[in-house]
Amino acid sequence: MPPPSAASPWIATWESERGSTALLESVPGKGLRWFNEGPDDRDTRGGLWARKSQRIGQGKPEYAGVHPLRQRLAMELLLCQVCSSPSSVSHRKGVLWMEPVTPGKTLVPYTTHPPVCLPCAIVSRDRCKRILRTGAHALRVANPRPWGVVGVLYELDQDGVLAPKRPVQVGYDDPQVRWVLANQMIAHLDGVRLVDLDEEYAHYLATDPDARPAASRSSSPRHRLSPSARRQTDATISVRPPAPSGSECPAARTAMCSHTPKCPPANASDADAARPTAVCFEQGWSLLCNGVLLFEDTGELRPDLTVVPPRRAHDATAGQVAA
Repeated sequence: MPPPSAASPWIATWESERGSTALLESVPGKGLRWFNEGPDDRDTRGGLWARKSQRIGQGKPEYAGVHPLRQRLAMELLLCQVCSSPSSVSHRKGVLWMEPVTPGKTLVPYTTHPPVCLPCAIVSRDRCKRILRTGAHALRVANPRPWGVVGVLYELDQDGVLAPKRPVQVGYDDPQVRWVLANQMIAHLDGVRLVDLDEEYAHYLATDPDARPAASRSSSPRHRLSPSARRQTDATISVRPPAPSGSECPAARTAMCSHTPKCPPANASDADAARPTAVCFEQGWSLLCNGVLLFEDTGELRPDLTVVPPRRAHDATAGQVAA
């Protein structure tokens, strides 16, 4: 399956991607479930999600639609909604967001738009038809966190048949969420600061390339990760990331380990010895409890966006010399 099209956001749907509710059922007094439900069908807060096939690049992109799983992953893992790379995070300012201006309405702290990386923010501002028409707010968010979902509320009719009633927006603390089939996650943006996108980008370009993380040196944001990492945009991803606390800053999400004794931190030389919290065997990567993304070629992407090159080739050469 090809990677996302350069002209289409990663979270957009494609005309060949199809969904079905044929296996959706209810549990009296508990809510909705899938008949053959798996661990990827629910988010970290228990919300049940709509199913849709993953066929990026097949057919035409449907810009008005959002793929449920890709939108959810972008929210939960703070991935760029355009290219699927890690979004732009400043330890002092927070995560970069772009919110299209809605004429006649003020900026609200709730959104279904995932974050962005800085290069994609510039491209979106110059090419997105909606942003060109209405403009957009550039924001740094100190503490974004999942708040609820947009989805379809289901009820049992008089004959006991499960049927969709109406589209709703509900918070995770609302008991009604158990009867909602989610298709978009709503984030609450706490600690919002308006920023000048041109100033942010000028600072980005002026930074000494040798001092910037290797992951952000490429002129194309779609190629900032290793081939193994880029393949995560091409198929269903098996992810169950730990739920962040309400007061946690996303820039500090590296402290996820709850093991005793503690696993090595992300900046340790043996960081890859930490235990995995999510594994995708098909695509060759695992998310460790210290926040490190470990690839099958032994390369690493650390929480601060530092890239550790693969060591496999080096190890094989060393073995030949020793022999």
